Amino acid sequence: MGSIPPAQLCVRQQDQCDNPYFLHNSDHAGLVLVSDRLSSGADFHSWRRSIRMALNVCNKLGFIDGTVSQPSLDHPDAGSWSRCNDMVITWLINSVSKKIGQSLLYMSTAEALWKNLVSRFKQDDAPRIFEIEQN
Repeated sequence: MGSIPPAQLCVRQQDQCDNPYFLHNSDHAGLVLVSDRLSSGADFHSWRRSIRMALNVCNKLGFIDGTVSQPSLDHPDAGSWSRCNDMVITWLINSVSKKIGQSLLYMSTAEALWKNLVSRFKQDDAPRIFEIEQN
């Protein structure tokens, strides 16, 4: 998947909901995207799938997969990118246990936070995946 150049993201689109920088009135820092918080590697794969679907619905998936790249500081979208990035970070922290969230608090981008979670928890569920595939 290619990266979306920041120049294409300026708020010039007719449908704001298609713009990944658009924040709906219901998008707030206290929002919890999934009902079950990530607490261990045992539930990581189902949690990851739920989070990815929720972020896709909000048109914010690009902030964790790197397709919405950070614009330069002097770009007109820099402030919008920063706000949305911080919102996605907040949503992700709200979707994990307090212990896990504390270890993520100072990560500067949602993409880095996501990569950290994947590297920490993806392997923990390998035996369970093998078991499911065998059945």
